[in-house]
Amino acid sequence: AVPALEPTDRYAALDELEQLCGQPEVNAIHMEPGWAARPMYADDANLYPIYERLAKRGMPALISAGGTIGPDFSYVDPVHLHRVAKDFPNLKLVIGHGGWPYIHQALAVAYDCANVHLSPDMYLNVPNMPGSLEYVRAANFYLGDRLLFGTAYPARPMVESIEHFHRLPFDKGVKERVLYQNAARLFGIH
Repeated sequence: AVPALEPTDRYAALDELEQLCGQPEVNAIHMEPGWAARPMYADDANLYPIYERLAKRGMPALISAGGTIGPDFSYVDPVHLHRVAKDFPNLKLVIGHGGWPYIHQALAVAYDCANVHLSPDMYLNVPNMPGSLEYVRAANFYLGDRLLFGTAYPARPMVESIEHFHRLPFDKGVKERVLYQNAARLFGIH
């Protein structure tokens, strides 16, 4: 399970995080800083104690940073997560929505930071989505072990997402890692 955490009140978020981390079915924590009660960037100082706690516990942070999350597109600019990844090199970060529309920047963050994974979900699985093949190219080159399949269901129907995914030009062996193996390793699913 990947429960969502409302990070605006840092102390309440840290208390909730402790409760969630004690549950064996919790594999990661999800936050959408741009849609928080007080919208903030992913590198807001208010979030750093949360990142620190997650890093100490070895629990991944899934940060929605793509699409229209936040008051404007600056809230999904991957530069904010690049700072977090550099400040917390032991924290496993997942960029939800793959940093879209900042695809090249998100891919550059993942190239520079081995602790960063991308889950472009519907931005990979919608036919003719601008930039979607860039994720595939990166997976075939250096991101094959850190790209994660997702659908963004119910925004994108699951069956159609899977059908489209299977038509993408992944190199041999990469598709299986993206569909399951990468997430199983990241989230400790056996």
